[in-house]
Amino acid sequence: MLIQWKQKEEIGIPHLNQGHGTVFAKMVSGRDWKAMISRMPVGTSIGRHTHRTSMEINFVCQGTGMAICDGVAEPLSEGICHICPVGSTHEIQNTGR
Repeated sequence: MLIQWKQKEEIGIPHLNQGHGTVFAKMVSGRDWKAMISRMPVGTSIGRHTHRTSMEINFVCQGTGMAICDGVAEPLSEGICHICPVGSTHEIQNTGR
């Protein structure tokens, strides 16, 4: 499957899953997966939430952050891919400057 990210509309989502700030995202989903490109300004976060029916893939293109998945902290930086499996709970924070 190919995803034409340049053709997807970016939307601003304030307090995504009760997180801080506004996350700007392009999202695509299938029956059991979800992929997104997001821009998270410094201090922004995606609040803790559970993926009950689909996994989510987050690839870091730039910057630094932290994902906490099922209670385990995972440092994020350019080139890292964070995957939240079905049934798991995670949150993501931009910890950069």
